[in-house]
Amino acid sequence: MKAKSLPRAGLTTVISMLILLAFVLPLANATRSVTASPYSYTWTDNFDSSLLHPFWSWVNEDPTRWSLIERPGFLRIMTHSGRVGDKNLLLQNTPTGDFEISTRVIFTPTNNFHIAGLVLYQDTNNYLILGRAYCNVAPPACRGNAIYFDRVEGRSFVGSNFATSTTSQGEAYLRVVREGITYSGYYSEDGTSWTLIGRHTPSSAIVLSKVGLNAAQGAPEIPAEFDFFRLSANYRKVFLPVVVKNY
Repeated sequence: MKAKSLPRAGLTTVISMLILLAFVLPLANATRSVTASPYSYTWTDNFDSSLLHPFWSWVNEDPTRWSLIERPGFLRIMTHSGRVGDKNLLLQNTPTGDFEISTRVIFTPTNNFHIAGLVLYQDTNNYLILGRAYCNVAPPACRGNAIYFDRVEGRSFVGSNFATSTTSQGEAYLRVVREGITYSGYYSEDGTSWTLIGRHTPSSAIVLSKVGLNAAQGAPEIPAEFDFFRLSANYRKVFLPVVVKNY
């Protein structure tokens, strides 16, 4: 008995399926990974509400010495005679990876060690602060009412404070940029053109897990008024491997 041959249409279909399987089978149970891609994130608090944003938390809050209503659109923090972190230190979590924080502060320090500005914080013994401050000690450590970028570790000042005189004496645009393990401090007269003040690289044991704002270190009490706080972070999107299974 003679075997029947396949019709031409059926033969074409079988050949097409075989070609398709030749390409699909090698992909069975294969793992595909996608390269991480960078993206940025920016968050700004303009202090235009009578309530603080829930991102914030206080260290040693004295609610009578700060306000969002005394000057609408600004956060007012009164200086105090203690160190950074002793009273009304406003903080939020530090993002992972590289980031920058910035602010504008209206502040005219008058007595030794008055300071107001940006804080990067582990605890009251270990932190960085970039701010407008007053220091009446011989140069180059002090330049009166100026911009200072302090590094404190183990409750002691470490390295230079990068004292920098400025044209403006009553306000400051401030920015700190973290790249890797290095923190760079910048100052601007107008919020557009920035001048590098200096760089700090904290010891490996220091983890600056919080960032925020503070006014401290001097009597009599005077107000520091913050116009905004901005945080910009650079992240990388991480995609989990995709497993393609043959069923």
